[in-house]
Amino acid sequence: EYDGIRFSGFQRQTSNESSAATLAAANVKQPARPSKRRRFEESTGKVMPTSSTIQDCLERALLGWTGSQTVDELKLKGAGRTDKGVHARGQIVVIQVPHLFEGKEEWELCRATNSRLPDDIVVLAFKLCEKDGFCPRKDVKLKQYSYTLKFRRKVMDANEKVLPLCNGGMHTLRRAHEPSCIWNCPWALDDSMFINLCKALQGVHDFSCFVHKKERRKRDNNMELSNFDVVTLQESKEDVPVVTVKFVLEAEGFRRAMVRNLIGFVVDVSRGDLEMSHVDTVLSGTDEASNLVNASPASGLCLEKVEY
Repeated sequence: EYDGIRFSGFQRQTSNESSAATLAAANVKQPARPSKRRRFEESTGKVMPTSSTIQDCLERALLGWTGSQTVDELKLKGAGRTDKGVHARGQIVVIQVPHLFEGKEEWELCRATNSRLPDDIVVLAFKLCEKDGFCPRKDVKLKQYSYTLKFRRKVMDANEKVLPLCNGGMHTLRRAHEPSCIWNCPWALDDSMFINLCKALQGVHDFSCFVHKKERRKRDNNMELSNFDVVTLQESKEDVPVVTVKFVLEAEGFRRAMVRNLIGFVVDVSRGDLEMSHVDTVLSGTDEASNLVNASPASGLCLEKVEY
């Protein structure tokens, strides 16, 4: 699992598959080794990003004690190539070092790896895979993502006008001890629309409008979103309640930026920027209709589990 807020996604950015030493000898620039703990910018107080990816950190940690000399030997692959800022609680990673299990307990493998990782990346378990040719991406039967959203509920006064606090923005919502896996939405939302929106988008559709524009026409995007649900986690007791919800999405696979675009569309409809009738429009899959879709921030998105 990992908190992705400061990392540049899961997958290593360089196409060179050699070891760090080989890259250095070839004068190829390496991502800076991230600090063990988060650091903050003095001017803004925000978390300092790093050019490293989750894969970079895992490979460095494993090369540090497994005896492998290059990342070629590790052959590390993840089940989900999460983007910059996205989190994971159930990422599956495959490496090819079966000798690790000779004479060692699982907890020893976890300790040896975690002691070499930043505090915001943790290996929870090691399991020996007995299936030949297993691929953590191609053999997936189901992926589950969650998206955590915090907002003020849209409330009207006696004259059917939105109460001023509804337009107070994210700085009336945020808290010092809030987890990083959340989006503090700047707009007031009509959350009574959530269930209907989720059900309308669930099922077999052309999801092209919800795919990143660079990937939209590379594959057939007619696919099944087997589950799209929402649960309320918390609601404050005040005239204009602060509500925290978690959206849960399940499918055999997701296209690039698909979950963030789905959540962004739900938010735009529930804040009144779009209409419920636009659901049919965006499910038409046309490039023109895709202009109605805006991505939500990465901060609220988390890969929850992968099933095989």
